[in-house]
Amino acid sequence: MGDSTLPFLFVTQIVFMALAVRSAQRTGRLSLDRARPLYVVIAVLVLWAPISAYLALKGAYTQPAVLERLPGLWVTMVPVLVLMVPWGLSADFRDSVNSVVEAVGLHKIMLFEGLRVLAIGGIIKGLKGEFSPEIAFYLGIPDLVFGALALLAGYLLYQKSLDLKWVLALNVYGFVIIVPGGSVLMNLGIPGPWHIIHSTPDMVSMFEYPMTLAPTVVVPIFVTLNGFVINYVMSRKSALP
Repeated sequence: MGDSTLPFLFVTQIVFMALAVRSAQRTGRLSLDRARPLYVVIAVLVLWAPISAYLALKGAYTQPAVLERLPGLWVTMVPVLVLMVPWGLSADFRDSVNSVVEAVGLHKIMLFEGLRVLAIGGIIKGLKGEFSPEIAFYLGIPDLVFGALALLAGYLLYQKSLDLKWVLALNVYGFVIIVPGGSVLMNLGIPGPWHIIHSTPDMVSMFEYPMTLAPTVVVPIFVTLNGFVINYVMSRKSALP
């Protein structure tokens, strides 16, 4: 994803999630009491984004003491934990998320996931030598492929011509290319115990503003959405052949 698009992409994510919850309320699938925890989680994400940006601007992520502690494995997990802790602890929260997916429509969720085609921005920067070539190609290209397939899946779901097993497989793919794929790859290219990739530019730029919004906010939200869709489809196992 191009770094210039990241702040706008994050805003798009927040607006989409808030409107999705609101849609579930309007259709009667979600009461205000059940919607409230979802709004709280969205609000926490809104607070975390500027905090992450501030830390990046102050150089906190690129301090040697931080880089040596494999930040690709834990800094990137903050939004995931914000979303997944309540999901894991509360059956009501899980049911509420499924209600939101049902209200919005799986085809719209997949079309939204298709925004990951914006990974093409990072690929172009990699080709120009302005961005880590390993991140651009080994992470950016698979992410671009996922985004394109998600757009196609969204269209086919709208046409009611796509089996849910393919939606499940696609979201598993979208998840694993980032976790553990991207998380491990980032740590291979920054100073630390796993540092084996020595390229120019290096991967430290992933933790500088505005690029840091990708691994610490935008991408984790997309990956968590993959997880939500996987759970939704699995909960409808009876619909699978």
